[in-house]
Amino acid sequence: MIGPLLVDNFSKSIDITKTISKPINDKASDEEITAFHEAGHLYYHIIFEMYTEYVTILKKNSDPGIYTDKIFKVDTSFNRLSEVQQRIIYQKMTIAGLIAEVKVTGIYVYYHIQQDLTNLYYNTNFYPKGNEWQKIWAQAVELFDQNETWMRVNIISKNLINLKEVTGWENIRNLIYENAQKTPRPMSEPGGNKEDYKQN
Repeated sequence: MIGPLLVDNFSKSIDITKTISKPINDKASDEEITAFHEAGHLYYHIIFEMYTEYVTILKKNSDPGIYTDKIFKVDTSFNRLSEVQQRIIYQKMTIAGLIAEVKVTGIYVYYHIQQDLTNLYYNTNFYPKGNEWQKIWAQAVELFDQNETWMRVNIISKNLINLKEVTGWENIRNLIYENAQKTPRPMSEPGGNKEDYKQN
Protein backbone atom coordinates (compact mmCIF):
# COMPACT_ATOMS: atom_id res chain seq x y z
CA MET A 1 0.00 0.00 0.00
CA ILE A 2 1.32 3.41 -0.93
CA GLY A 3 -0.61 5.32 1.75
CA PRO A 4 1.82 4.68 4.63
CA LEU A 5 4.77 5.57 2.37
CA LEU A 6 3.14 8.88 1.44
CA VAL A 7 2.50 9.66 5.11
CA ASP A 8 6.09 8.82 6.05
CA ASN A 9 7.45 11.03 3.27
CA PHE A 10 5.14 13.88 4.22
CA SER A 11 5.96 13.74 7.93
CA LYS A 12 9.67 13.92 7.15
CA SER A 13 9.20 16.80 4.72
CA ILE A 14 7.66 19.40 7.03
CA ASP A 15 9.24 21.28 9.90
CA ILE A 16 6.48 21.29 12.50
CA THR A 17 8.55 23.30 15.00
CA LYS A 18 8.13 26.47 12.96
CA THR A 19 4.41 26.35 12.32
CA ILE A 20 1.54 25.44 14.63
CA SER A 21 1.17 27.49 17.81
CA LYS A 22 -0.10 26.15 21.14
CA PRO A 23 -3.31 24.07 21.02
CA ILE A 24 -6.69 25.75 21.34
CA ASN A 25 -8.46 22.81 23.00
CA ASP A 26 -6.31 19.81 23.87
CA LYS A 27 -9.38 18.14 25.42
CA ALA A 28 -11.45 18.20 22.22
CA SER A 29 -13.70 15.16 21.68
CA ASP A 30 -13.25 12.79 18.74
CA GLU A 31 -16.30 14.36 17.10
CA GLU A 32 -14.88 17.86 17.46
CA ILE A 33 -11.51 16.77 16.05
CA THR A 34 -13.23 15.14 13.07
CA ALA A 35 -15.37 18.24 12.51
CA PHE A 36 -12.34 20.53 12.50
CA HIS A 37 -10.47 18.20 10.16
CA GLU A 38 -13.30 18.26 7.61
CA ALA A 39 -13.85 21.99 8.18
CA GLY A 40 -10.23 22.61 7.20
CA HIS A 41 -10.79 20.88 3.87
CA LEU A 42 -14.18 22.52 3.37
CA TYR A 43 -12.82 26.02 3.86
CA TYR A 44 -10.85 25.56 0.64
CA HIS A 45 -13.73 23.84 -1.12
CA ILE A 46 -16.07 26.72 -0.32
CA ILE A 47 -13.75 29.71 -0.77
CA PHE A 48 -12.27 28.43 -4.04
CA GLU A 49 -15.47 26.74 -5.30
CA MET A 50 -14.09 23.21 -5.41
CA TYR A 51 -17.35 21.40 -6.05
CA THR A 52 -18.36 18.56 -3.77
CA GLU A 53 -21.63 16.71 -3.14
CA TYR A 54 -21.48 15.28 0.35
CA VAL A 55 -19.70 15.66 3.67
CA THR A 56 -20.14 13.73 6.89
CA ILE A 57 -18.51 13.46 10.31
CA LEU A 58 -20.43 10.28 11.11
CA LYS A 59 -18.76 6.91 11.41
CA LYS A 60 -21.35 4.58 9.92
CA ASN A 61 -21.53 3.12 6.41
CA SER A 62 -18.48 5.08 5.29
CA ASP A 63 -15.67 6.98 6.89
CA PRO A 64 -16.04 10.65 7.82
CA GLY A 65 -15.00 12.81 4.91
CA ILE A 66 -15.85 14.77 1.81
CA TYR A 67 -17.17 12.82 -1.15
CA THR A 68 -17.09 13.89 -4.78
CA ASP A 69 -15.84 12.77 -8.16
CA LYS A 70 -16.80 15.97 -9.98
CA ILE A 71 -14.38 18.66 -8.74
CA PHE A 72 -12.98 19.01 -12.26
CA LYS A 73 -16.27 18.37 -14.07
CA VAL A 74 -18.60 21.10 -12.77
CA ASP A 75 -18.33 24.66 -14.08
CA THR A 76 -17.13 26.61 -11.05
CA SER A 77 -14.56 29.38 -10.68
CA PHE A 78 -12.00 26.78 -9.58
CA ASN A 79 -12.16 25.13 -12.99
CA ARG A 80 -11.56 28.46 -14.69
CA LEU A 81 -8.20 28.86 -12.96
CA SER A 82 -4.92 27.92 -14.57
CA GLU A 83 -3.51 24.45 -13.88
CA VAL A 84 -0.77 26.02 -11.76
CA GLN A 85 -3.33 27.84 -9.60
CA GLN A 86 -5.45 24.70 -9.27
CA ARG A 87 -2.38 22.71 -8.25
CA ILE A 88 -1.47 25.11 -5.42
CA ILE A 89 -5.03 25.29 -4.07
CA TYR A 90 -5.58 21.53 -4.28
CA GLN A 91 -2.33 20.78 -2.48
CA LYS A 92 -3.19 23.14 0.37
CA MET A 93 -6.75 21.81 0.59
CA THR A 94 -5.33 18.29 0.94
CA ILE A 95 -3.38 19.13 4.10
CA ALA A 96 -5.82 21.71 5.49
CA GLY A 97 -7.68 19.04 7.46
CA LEU A 98 -4.58 18.08 9.40
CA ILE A 99 -3.64 21.72 9.97
CA ALA A 100 -7.05 22.53 11.44
CA GLU A 101 -6.94 19.42 13.58
CA VAL A 102 -3.47 20.24 14.93
CA LYS A 103 -4.38 23.85 15.64
CA VAL A 104 -7.07 22.54 17.98
CA THR A 105 -5.27 19.64 19.66
CA GLY A 106 -1.58 20.34 19.18
CA ILE A 107 -1.13 16.68 18.25
CA TYR A 108 0.10 15.44 14.88
CA VAL A 109 -1.80 12.26 14.06
CA TYR A 110 -0.30 11.67 10.65
CA TYR A 111 -2.37 8.63 9.72
CA HIS A 112 -5.41 10.95 9.68
CA ILE A 113 -4.00 12.40 6.46
CA GLN A 114 -3.27 9.07 4.78
CA GLN A 115 -6.44 8.97 2.70
CA ASP A 116 -6.06 12.66 1.79
CA LEU A 117 -2.54 12.11 0.48
CA THR A 118 -3.56 8.92 -1.31
CA ASN A 119 -6.41 10.72 -3.08
CA LEU A 120 -4.06 13.50 -4.16
CA TYR A 121 -1.53 10.96 -5.45
CA TYR A 122 -3.94 8.80 -7.45
CA ASN A 123 -6.64 11.23 -8.55
CA THR A 124 -4.62 14.25 -9.72
CA ASN A 125 -1.28 15.14 -11.23
CA PHE A 126 -0.72 17.65 -8.44
CA TYR A 127 1.37 15.59 -6.03
CA PRO A 128 4.33 17.69 -4.79
CA LYS A 129 7.89 16.73 -5.64
CA GLY A 130 11.02 16.82 -3.53
CA ASN A 131 10.89 19.33 -0.68
CA GLU A 132 7.81 21.21 -1.91
CA TRP A 133 5.69 20.06 1.04
CA GLN A 134 7.37 22.40 3.55
CA LYS A 135 6.54 25.52 1.53
CA ILE A 136 2.96 24.36 0.93
CA TRP A 137 2.52 23.52 4.61
CA ALA A 138 3.90 26.88 5.82
CA GLN A 139 1.67 28.87 3.47
CA ALA A 140 -1.45 26.93 4.45
CA VAL A 141 -0.67 27.34 8.15
CA GLU A 142 -0.18 31.08 7.64
CA LEU A 143 -3.64 31.34 6.10
CA PHE A 144 -5.26 29.45 8.97
CA ASP A 145 -3.48 31.68 11.47
CA GLN A 146 -5.46 34.65 10.15
CA ASN A 147 -8.37 35.52 12.43
CA GLU A 148 -10.97 35.77 9.65
CA THR A 149 -9.99 32.42 8.17
CA TRP A 150 -9.98 30.61 11.50
CA MET A 151 -13.33 32.15 12.43
CA ARG A 152 -14.82 30.63 9.27
CA VAL A 153 -13.22 27.24 9.90
CA ASN A 154 -14.65 27.34 13.41
CA ILE A 155 -18.14 28.15 12.08
CA ILE A 156 -17.93 25.31 9.55
CA SER A 157 -16.91 22.86 12.29
CA LYS A 158 -19.78 23.94 14.55
CA ASN A 159 -22.25 23.50 11.71
CA LEU A 160 -20.86 20.03 10.99
CA ILE A 161 -21.24 19.04 14.64
CA ASN A 162 -24.83 20.27 14.54
CA LEU A 163 -25.81 18.73 11.19
CA LYS A 164 -23.56 15.62 11.15
CA GLU A 165 -23.88 15.20 7.37
CA VAL A 166 -24.76 17.52 4.50
CA THR A 167 -25.67 16.71 0.91
CA GLY A 168 -25.71 19.14 -2.02
CA TRP A 169 -23.24 21.79 -3.13
CA GLU A 170 -25.39 24.77 -2.18
CA ASN A 171 -25.97 23.38 1.30
CA ILE A 172 -22.26 22.71 1.72
CA ARG A 173 -21.38 26.24 0.63
CA ASN A 174 -23.70 27.60 3.32
CA LEU A 175 -21.71 25.85 6.06
CA ILE A 176 -19.40 28.85 6.16
CA TYR A 177 -22.22 30.93 7.69
CA GLU A 178 -23.57 30.82 11.25
CA ASN A 179 -26.41 28.37 11.96
CA ALA A 180 -26.45 26.71 8.54
CA GLN A 181 -29.43 24.42 7.95
CA LYS A 182 -30.14 21.43 5.76
CA THR A 183 -32.36 22.61 2.93
CA PRO A 184 -33.66 19.70 0.80
CA ARG A 185 -32.89 20.04 -2.88
CA PRO A 186 -35.67 19.55 -5.45
CA MET A 187 -36.12 15.90 -6.29
CA SER A 188 -35.50 16.79 -9.95
CA GLU A 189 -32.00 18.04 -9.11
CA PRO A 190 -29.19 15.46 -9.25
CA GLY A 191 -28.59 14.24 -5.73
CA GLY A 192 -31.94 15.47 -4.49
CA ASN A 193 -32.99 12.54 -2.35
CA LYS A 194 -35.23 12.70 0.69
CA GLU A 195 -33.12 10.03 2.36
CA ASP A 196 -30.21 12.49 2.38
CA TYR A 197 -32.12 14.69 4.81
CA LYS A 198 -33.54 12.20 7.26
CA GLN A 199 -33.10 13.21 10.88
CA ASN A 200 -30.39 11.38 12.78
